[in-house]
Amino acid sequence: AGRGKGGGPVTVEEVPSASGAARYLLQSGSGGASSLGRPGVGYRDFDALLSAYAHTTRRQVAAAATRAGTSGADEAMSRDMVAWIKAAKAHCAYVVLLNFVDAVAESKSRVSGATSAVMDRLVALHALATMDDHMGDFIEDGHVTAVQAGAIRGEVVALLAELRPDAAALVDSFALDDYFLNSSLGASDGDVYTRLYEEVQDAPFNKSHVPPGYAELLHARLIKGAGRSKL
Repeated sequence: AGRGKGGGPVTVEEVPSASGAARYLLQSGSGGASSLGRPGVGYRDFDALLSAYAHTTRRQVAAAATRAGTSGADEAMSRDMVAWIKAAKAHCAYVVLLNFVDAVAESKSRVSGATSAVMDRLVALHALATMDDHMGDFIEDGHVTAVQAGAIRGEVVALLAELRPDAAALVDSFALDDYFLNSSLGASDGDVYTRLYEEVQDAPFNKSHVPPGYAELLHARLIKGAGRSKL
């Protein structure tokens, strides 16, 4: 479950409509409590994470489809647009995670074990941080418990600490040029302080010691004393 045609990553084209997404997700997994954090599974298990994403997406799509009943697509969207958009976003998050997991798995034969471990941590961070940001959707029907929610937040903090030594290398792997980054701190030559000084010198607010609007709005009133309190 959870794979596209031919066993590859699922694509948005394979679930082109809301009703198609509902049918697809209803078949992609079962309900019940999440296995995240259980003995032998942990909170970084990709299958457990995908199952949790599929569950909350399936629930939202199914609920919206049930409310729509036999209504046409236009009428259903008009009456329940917020819920459908929320369900669509949840489905997109599931597809992104699914393709992320598959891409990292496919790359393992081409990278070192150390790089593979970093990418696994990055996938887990993406999945858990997104869950934490939308935790209400995961605990609404009890699929994820409050205890699991707290543990997920702690796992995010742990992953951030583990990935910190690799953060610069991960950003550099995108090979973004200085013009695109537009960052004094992230420049390729590493000359941070010189670049910061030049940036401050070129800032429009630093062209004058007087802030914009002072001469037009405040100077005359202060000189005439009009700004004094009448108490």
